Amino acid sequence: MKNNIKLTILSFGISLVTLGTINAQESKTQEVPQQQIRKFSPEQRAEKRTQLLKDKLQLSDDQVTKVKSAMLQFEQARTDSKIDMKKNRETLDASFKSILTPEQQKQHKEMQEQKRSEMKEKRQGKDGKAIDQNEK
Repeated sequence: MKNNIKLTILSFGISLVTLGTINAQESKTQEVPQQQIRKFSPEQRAEKRTQLLKDKLQLSDDQVTKVKSAMLQFEQARTDSKIDMKKNRETLDASFKSILTPEQQKQHKEMQEQKRSEMKEKRQGKDGKAIDQNEK
């Protein structure tokens, strides 16, 4: 009888440890994509974003070259400062206005709005309420 109780307690303890380990591993798995993004060099980020725009906006070869150059300058100038980031974003947007056709500009703007919407939903899911960037 005492052995059965000891065995039950031991099994219960092992189960708790196992569940805690599994939960910790799941948390680490969710962090990996963001960590991987940070590991990309500015050149890799510029290449990836240029390829996305090429596919979505059907850019010509000349446009691809110009977008890649503008994107590389943007990625190399990235900082954690919101002021600098805003200025860099404005410079990139101005470059895109001179590179993209009006229809491509419209599609690009829609893509940006979709991305903002997805990020807002992601933040809402994280803490249960919306965060308005304009309030900061």
